[in-house]
Amino acid sequence: MNLFTRADKPTEPTLEFSWEETTFSYSVQKIWTGDSIAINHSGSYKDTYDTYTEEYNSTDITKTIGEHTIFHEANYSYVSEYTIIGNITIDFDFTVYRVNIDYGSNVKVIWLAFKQGTMEMEYYQASSIHNFSYYEEYHQNIESEYEQYDFSTDELLDSWSSTDDIYDEKQYSYIRNTTRKPYFLYQGISGEFSLPLILTIQLFTTENNDRIAWLNMFYDLLVYKDLDSNMIYSVADSEDLSGPPYLYTSKEWLGWLRPKVYNYDETYIEYIDEETVFNWSGHWLYPIDKSVSEIASTIQFTPPTDTTDANVTWGITYPGYPTDVGLMYSLGLFRTEGNSSYIHSCPFDYSFEYDYNVGENQTDLDVTWELGKITNASLYDASQGYGLVMPQYNYFLSTFDIDEIDTKALSLPCSTFDFESNDTLVATINMGGPDKKNYTLYDFPISDKNTVLESEGGSIHPMVMWYMDSSSYHEQPFINSIFTLVDIVKQDPSFNIADSLFRLETQNYPVWSGERLRHDPTLTVYFDEYEVEEEIDGKKPFIPGYNYTLLIGTVGIISFIVVLEKRKRKFKIT
Repeated sequence: MNLFTRADKPTEPTLEFSWEETTFSYSVQKIWTGDSIAINHSGSYKDTYDTYTEEYNSTDITKTIGEHTIFHEANYSYVSEYTIIGNITIDFDFTVYRVNIDYGSNVKVIWLAFKQGTMEMEYYQASSIHNFSYYEEYHQNIESEYEQYDFSTDELLDSWSSTDDIYDEKQYSYIRNTTRKPYFLYQGISGEFSLPLILTIQLFTTENNDRIAWLNMFYDLLVYKDLDSNMIYSVADSEDLSGPPYLYTSKEWLGWLRPKVYNYDETYIEYIDEETVFNWSGHWLYPIDKSVSEIASTIQFTPPTDTTDANVTWGITYPGYPTDVGLMYSLGLFRTEGNSSYIHSCPFDYSFEYDYNVGENQTDLDVTWELGKITNASLYDASQGYGLVMPQYNYFLSTFDIDEIDTKALSLPCSTFDFESNDTLVATINMGGPDKKNYTLYDFPISDKNTVLESEGGSIHPMVMWYMDSSSYHEQPFINSIFTLVDIVKQDPSFNIADSLFRLETQNYPVWSGERLRHDPTLTVYFDEYEVEEEIDGKKPFIPGYNYTLLIGTVGIISFIVVLEKRKRKFKIT
């Protein structure tokens, strides 16, 4: 039964905003007792999309631009079953910058940017078993047009066209059983951190009077090489899949950029190889010659204000932030190590600008993010010819079933990502159109020449993402912060969670090469223009006047006992 009914259409709601420097604390406790997560699915899909490539030849000083139209259709099936026995405990206590936006009782936004704090984690795994198989047969027809230019003058030198017709298949199958050795048995981390981890929470009521809570998170960046010229990071494309289809299962994956500063008070890892137990521990600083507090003090926060171009504008910059880098290139592996000096910690400039606009039935949050040019000469040389991927982690809670519309079986280019609840469009991630698709790459390929290039969005299919669900994710502890949304919603007894959805979309920049990059995707929600009653059946609605005490210093605990995935998986194939 729907607890809330429409009231008479009110006068125009008012928009209010504020900010503060406050505390974000939470704990996660999970116990896995051997229940299984199982997925068994088959289907078909087809799509038509445009891509382009740019190749630079330094020998004859030319560049070749290729524009491709790709017609793709496929049939596929996969089976995945995962069982784990073990437990994990994570405790966070961070100072954050927080922005609050209220638009009447229709919409609420809570934006959090981490500044400095502590984390403690203990992870124990007794055993895990993963069975996986995937099969796909597909057909691609590719129509291409090429133009070759003089590198320095942009004079057109040649042009030609080609057509490729490709029939192929993909097939993977394996079983990984870590009751056999080797495997990690125990891992413990305790320390102080600073990092640009940003959580954007949007809470709203739909036209069907269902309520949605959406958390979007920025955490890290990936480095890739667009080997198949489809502009996106293609996941699970290896001919010999030797492990689970994780985010890094790709021939195109070359490394990562994770901005963070840390001082590990203690680390301890225990590893079993055959019948021998190995363990190591240590005290690690990154960098070794600047404290966490010293670097965190350089963060520049711009408080929210109203402008002529947006209802609310604010931003944050992390200047010269040390970055954990791993990059595979022709000469080997570039890797930043703990206990290195600041000058060797690969400092980057990271900035995020936010423009928030409210319409009659939707809100648009433009996120303009910028990555500075690589200042480390060795890393800059190693990154030449590589692209960049910005993962966008998304977690939805809904009082009705919620799905992503037209999820692809494997990663294919897509400009917009739509989410539906109760047969109603409730949210969109927009990376397309003339305003969203283009990104600026500064001073490339010629000094002092700004270049505008095309990016592309990609959707990571649940067959790759299912293991990162709130009930089973146990590899990157910071990503667990996205699931604090559950704790927030549970404080309101009238928000009966009917469904949840954890998704990962990627914004892909095939041309990067270590240069300064700037882009602005948009997060859109569609809300009801009507107010809801203040109280019905003795229960207050979730959004109006709600006090989110969890995010003002109160520690929440999310506990999962025998919690391996219970929710049914739903797919929509076109």
